Amino acid sequence: MRRILLIIPVLLFALLGFSQNCISDQNIKEVGFHPKTIEPAYVDSVYKQVLQVRIFKDTSVVLNGNPVLATIDSIVVNGIEGMPTGFYYTCSNKNCTFIPDSTGCATMEGTASKGDIGEYPLEIQIKIYAKIFGTVSTTQDDTIRQFTMFVEDLSSAHTLTKPRTYLYPNPTSDGTIQLSNSFYEDLGAVTCINALGQIVDFNIVNGKIDLVNPVDGLYTITIRTKTGQTFTERVLFKH
Repeated sequence: MRRILLIIPVLLFALLGFSQNCISDQNIKEVGFHPKTIEPAYVDSVYKQVLQVRIFKDTSVVLNGNPVLATIDSIVVNGIEGMPTGFYYTCSNKNCTFIPDSTGCATMEGTASKGDIGEYPLEIQIKIYAKIFGTVSTTQDDTIRQFTMFVEDLSSAHTLTKPRTYLYPNPTSDGTIQLSNSFYEDLGAVTCINALGQIVDFNIVNGKIDLVNPVDGLYTITIRTKTGQTFTERVLFKH
């Protein structure tokens, strides 16, 4: 059994109904989304990102305040908040419904303008349809906040670039991640999200990020500098 939040973040792909504009790759058996990262959008260039989606069959849902085992029937993406103006999502599956043990796909499209330059944290609104105790149908709404889309202008000094800094070690075996000295001096804000799409608690001491009670998996760490640049890195934690 896996918690549903691990796979929900991949389902950001269906805001405006059904459109057969991608082909599902049934050779993909690994649960999750492929590719692993979202490409940036560039000003005045057509953006098109195909994502392959495969979801879990089992999860846990909250019933009367307690988590219980549930079997997923389907997951439906009901909408996305935070996209640049004019961007939209279409799904290979009718009504943007994804089912277990099958790979689906979706396409994100749009064309950014100079006024769109910046970063766009995405909030994906989903509904889980499942059964508990084998026969009792249940639904659960959720919001996933794992992805940020960046809009850049390659012809402008405003282009968002990755600072020449690093997080290390990667992988980490003790949950401690070191920031380079120059990066630490320019540190603004930090967020950390685990593979379940959940915000993770951490402490920063002397240029080190210490994850609180980490479990094995990938962590997405996003850092904003005092000068307004944003740096996102995925770090693997493994005992």
